[in-house]
Amino acid sequence: SRCVTDANRIDFLGLALDESDTAPATDITLIEFSIGEPEKHNGALYLEVRAADQLGFLAALLNRLAFLFLFPEEMTVETVKGTAVDRFRLKGIEFDGILKSGRTHLQDAVPIRLGQEFEAYAVAIEKNISGILCCRDLLLELGIGGTAVGTGLNAEARYIELVVEAIRRKTGFPVRTAANLIETTQNMEPFVALSSALKGLAINITRIANDLRLLSSGPMTGLNEINLPPVQPGSSIMPGKVNPVIPEMVTMVSFQVMGADTTVTLAAQAGQMELNVMMPVIIYNILFSMEILTNAVRKLRESCIEGITANVARCSGYLESSVGMATVLAPHIGYAAAAEIVKESLRTGRSTKEIILSRKFLSQEALAEIIDPYPLTTPGVSGKRDTKPKEDV
Repeated sequence: SRCVTDANRIDFLGLALDESDTAPATDITLIEFSIGEPEKHNGALYLEVRAADQLGFLAALLNRLAFLFLFPEEMTVETVKGTAVDRFRLKGIEFDGILKSGRTHLQDAVPIRLGQEFEAYAVAIEKNISGILCCRDLLLELGIGGTAVGTGLNAEARYIELVVEAIRRKTGFPVRTAANLIETTQNMEPFVALSSALKGLAINITRIANDLRLLSSGPMTGLNEINLPPVQPGSSIMPGKVNPVIPEMVTMVSFQVMGADTTVTLAAQAGQMELNVMMPVIIYNILFSMEILTNAVRKLRESCIEGITANVARCSGYLESSVGMATVLAPHIGYAAAAEIVKESLRTGRSTKEIILSRKFLSQEALAEIIDPYPLTTPGVSGKRDTKPKEDV
């Protein structure tokens, strides 16, 4: 066969690069000769597939470069940051002054502000975004020039330099030739890392969606601390019922992403000797995960997060009757008295606040100072803080 430095081959690659600027968004057939069923996708893999169509060396180009194109176009990073993170943060600000009972083991715990819970959701998702972006550098290494088994047979150094430089110029990404082309051909670790990071995002999204379902449960026989915006009638049998369909949808999408990650994991370990022939199913599942996560998070923002409201009276009512208040009171009235108040509250159904005031453990003013939302939900003992400025040492 002809050497890859053949002028026609370089011309074909240049043609693919040029066409990538003007290719229609749906004018791509992805991996059709590897899977059998063509999967339509946007221009992310245009360069690789167009060149492969003309030259027949798919294995040389169908590699990490694909995901460099995907990051700015398909990747969930910008969508997630601009939807879930920002919206949860705005809700955190909106709900910042609402004091409620925290819960651990699904049991009463010490107080927390509703806004702190929503801010924590934003921070958690930001960490997932950071994890996804950490994969980008792994994907900047290209296996171009490794040819059949990574040894570079029939690929001259000048050819490799020209191709990588052309890709760098066209994409704007600082791509580079892999330090070890044999490893690049064998090892799917960059894809595994990216898929795992997507799974991590799906796990957090599921956890948060489940919290939203619990916090909005009821309305009469559940927590009902927040209201989710109604999207559709919940039941043709039970009039007036409204279900949390958006968090449920997000949870199902996340389960699918977790399953896709399992497929990527199995495909990555199925490589044999000098080549992993499972690349098509790896790429398909990562692309699919990116697409459905992006859509799910966007819908979560539009039809759920933006319309969430708080039931302040419900939050206050639970807090006043929570046994978690004993932890707040113990530094002021002693452990034994705090425990006695909790037992009486559970026995009689009266709130801890009512018992404290009726039995004169604390005055109204002292109690109000202790249960101030901000000192109560920040480090230190609420009502016993030293407000004097520290002297310079």
